[in-house]
Amino acid sequence: MANNLFDVLNPRMFSVFSREDRRSNFDMLKLIFDLFQDSEKSTTIEKEGLVEYLVAFIRGRSFDVLVDEDGENIVAKDAKTKALTKIRQFKKAGWLEEDTSEGFSVLYSLSDN
Repeated sequence: MANNLFDVLNPRMFSVFSREDRRSNFDMLKLIFDLFQDSEKSTTIEKEGLVEYLVAFIRGRSFDVLVDEDGENIVAKDAKTKALTKIRQFKKAGWLEEDTSEGFSVLYSLSDN
């Protein structure tokens, strides 16, 4: 018997699409997916590179609303804080997985889900 989709997915996976900033979350997740695709099919990206990539994207956009995990609007925060907040949110929701390399670098990969 096949598993139900919700038996294998993180229950919070779609929470980022039920918030006020769902369109921005989708755009950022698509950007992250594209980054992995453009990185010569790399399976991991160092935290610093991912943060820089998101910061550049965030600086090039104007957001009416951008919320953290608690639903607080973070539009007034600096671009790096916004990027780190969104990475944390995507990790908690199961979109990103975090690992520490032998050199203690933090690496991110896309979830198999």
